Amino acid sequence: MMLLYALLVALVLLSANNNVLAFARTPPRQSISMITQTSISSTQQHQRTAVTIDIPFCAEATSIYNSTVNLWDVNINRLDTENKTNDNSIRSYDATSPRSWMDHIEHSSEDNHGVGAYTVIRCDATYNFNHNTCQWKIWGIGFHMNRLCSSYRMLMKHNNEHSTSAFSSDYESKLQTNDIISSLLDEATTSLMKEDVSSTSKQDGEYVRTLMVTILWTPSNKVVNDSTDANYKPIIRGHSTFAGKARTTNSNDDLFPSPISACLGIPSELTSEELAKLPKRYSNDNNDNIKSQSLVGANAKISTWCTIRKPLEDSTRFKIPESNIGEVLLVTQDENKQYQDEEDFINSLSILEGLTSNLFIIYKDGTIRTAPVGKVLLGYARHLVKEEIETRNDLHLDLNPPTIQDAKDGLWSEVFITSSKRLIVPVNRVLIPSIGDANEEPTVLWESNDHSVTRSLWSAICSRGNTIT
Repeated sequence: MMLLYALLVALVLLSANNNVLAFARTPPRQSISMITQTSISSTQQHQRTAVTIDIPFCAEATSIYNSTVNLWDVNINRLDTENKTNDNSIRSYDATSPRSWMDHIEHSSEDNHGVGAYTVIRCDATYNFNHNTCQWKIWGIGFHMNRLCSSYRMLMKHNNEHSTSAFSSDYESKLQTNDIISSLLDEATTSLMKEDVSSTSKQDGEYVRTLMVTILWTPSNKVVNDSTDANYKPIIRGHSTFAGKARTTNSNDDLFPSPISACLGIPSELTSEELAKLPKRYSNDNNDNIKSQSLVGANAKISTWCTIRKPLEDSTRFKIPESNIGEVLLVTQDENKQYQDEEDFINSLSILEGLTSNLFIIYKDGTIRTAPVGKVLLGYARHLVKEEIETRNDLHLDLNPPTIQDAKDGLWSEVFITSSKRLIVPVNRVLIPSIGDANEEPTVLWESNDHSVTRSLWSAICSRGNTIT
């Protein structure tokens, strides 16, 4: 066992580019291999016959230092999915929502709480009621680990609390994170396969359920042990909840996501000054001295962005329910372009990314444009799409932000967004919100129901879930 453990520990540090990891059950805590491409063949057996499809599930886990044995333990709690509050906190919040969970941690006055670096990992469970088995496929664990470490370093540098070299070794933090993910998958497996005496029949066949795991690293504000760099290591927490309903593996249903509308995140008064006031993750102003966690850097995934972006989620202006607006797009302005009126102002804009997604626009000549890393977050699904495009001769990737002017010139062919949760989502309309009068309906900048290239990319990306790459 010790030899196996040593081998797995070594593989942990050599797995930066893994895309999908599959194992037939959550491995034992002492032999975590979730950052490797190792496929574990053993199967977790459950001696239960009655099951319930789409049962609610939500849990959180925290890595806690045990000074008695000089080891880190995992404390895991099932969260209430009914009243959606935390009775131990004066500030009530929706504990089943990852966003509310991070917001609570950010604003809590308790020790080792506050703003942190985070990532969201998609985990697909395939469970078979005939054979009482559950197999997990984890998307991009090595990618998420590396970005998490990078985001955490950037956060500490931004806070001016620690030097960037202080957190030079992320080895232990990665192992603790793996331990938390393993614990959450154990809990989810139990939930999927648990006995339900009220169930009248057993559902046969294989089902797939998606679990979204959020990992949050917050800086420690007290000494954990006698190590000189103890204060620089993060407090590691995890949150997990099911996304969507269970689906059968042999279903003939078209699982291609339904198209959404996207709205430009622009001010009601079209001036550069008003545009600069809107929430942003990227600034082209080198003299921007605003002490804002949102400006840690576009490459960093920081929890406070969940709060800062709220003005761009206004349901009366941006995310209008009746307009089926599923994403708001962040824009930037070309400082070299001059504008005389509102139309010139809008034409001077380029699109960066969504509030929680990356953006791709397919041009009629086969070019696919997306903003470069440094101006946008390096998303995992974006990474997969970029890899797929590079294998095709009919498509060409252009890492320049798409422009509004190109849309008006009729150069756009298809639009889609990417995220870890849904991988690829087609966009059938890009809207311009009301200018001046808030009662006006959004106007259509671009519209199309052609998603043929988007669908082909989606199919290619989804197929990666069937293999270990």
